[in-house]
Amino acid sequence: MSFDTTAKVSITLDQLLLIVDQLSDKEADKVAARLALKRKKDAVARMAAIMGKVKMSPREIARIVEDVRQERYDKRNSEARR
Repeated sequence: MSFDTTAKVSITLDQLLLIVDQLSDKEADKVAARLALKRKKDAVARMAAIMGKVKMSPREIARIVEDVRQERYDKRNSEARR
């Protein structure tokens, strides 16, 4: 049996923002990095959930990705020539 002994403190978003405002730049960067990591993990989890439902081969997915890359490349080049 395992117990979670981590202290849990309930605070509002406004209280959290007041605390963040008091952090040094280095500490605020750590908070920002942690939030960015959380967003990436959440995005990967959403993508994995969606991709688990997609019935496509890796080759088909790679072809679609390459098509989109080519479209974006062409669009970027045509805008740069203007």
